[in-house]
Amino acid sequence: MRRKNAPDWRRIRVSATQNGLPGQPPEVLHKLVRIFGGKIERHGEPDDFRWLMEGIRSVDGVFLRVRPWLGTVKQEQARSAIDRFLGQTRLHGNSSHCARGHEYSGWYVMASGRRKARCNACARLLQRMKRAAKGIKPRQFKNIARRYTS
Repeated sequence: MRRKNAPDWRRIRVSATQNGLPGQPPEVLHKLVRIFGGKIERHGEPDDFRWLMEGIRSVDGVFLRVRPWLGTVKQEQARSAIDRFLGQTRLHGNSSHCARGHEYSGWYVMASGRRKARCNACARLLQRMKRAAKGIKPRQFKNIARRYTS
């Protein structure tokens, strides 16, 4: 996936495709869902289906369970894909600090139900840049230590 002003971001997933009857996924894909989890989706034609799991935890779990039945080439390809994914540059900080290195101020829940971290220091910087873009003078600070710079 493309990222603005950063290297591309790769996602990791495991899938298996299978043909079945039109509109009816084959039993083997249902078995994969029962064993590993994931989902079944239509893939191309009405009789093409795919079992799919995304995310490093899911992919690594599937790899560890099927590794005894994989040849050395496929094992190396899987390990290489996992290593490349884990070696990517993160732009969103980590679980306790934002991308600029500030400690998160708290968490809030979005309308979708997803939790998101909030960094008040970055919010102040953004507001300051917006005010500057509109030509509004910066706010006055009584405590000069609170003044943020990029």
